[in-house]
Amino acid sequence: MLIKITGQQIDRVKIPFKTLRFLAYFPIIKEACIDALILRFDTDVPELFYHHGKRQVVEVRAKKYSLWHIYLNNAYVGSIQYYTFTKQFNYHLEDNCLLTDDHVQKYIALIQRGELKWIKDDIR
Repeated sequence: MLIKITGQQIDRVKIPFKTLRFLAYFPIIKEACIDALILRFDTDVPELFYHHGKRQVVEVRAKKYSLWHIYLNNAYVGSIQYYTFTKQFNYHLEDNCLLTDDHVQKYIALIQRGELKWIKDDIR
């Protein structure tokens, strides 16, 4: 039952159960749409996840000299560096970070495949 106020009169309006069930999922659908838009249009975001009900957006931003900074909700949490002489990647994560070594290995693989950008004036 929904109470609808029109002018000075208060009416009770019956809402079908199916409609109520759909409306209960609306916040979930809204969050899923926002997640999909972030992943589709932000090229620096390789993934996002939820921790204790809060969205955690991971950004891997390319810097000069084969360096990438990793941000979690716009806060710096680590870096990835490519050494041109050894042709190997090295990374660092801040203490008490939600990201794990497996996350960073995934980002390194994305960089190697060209799915995350390098700075254009950088020589590999």
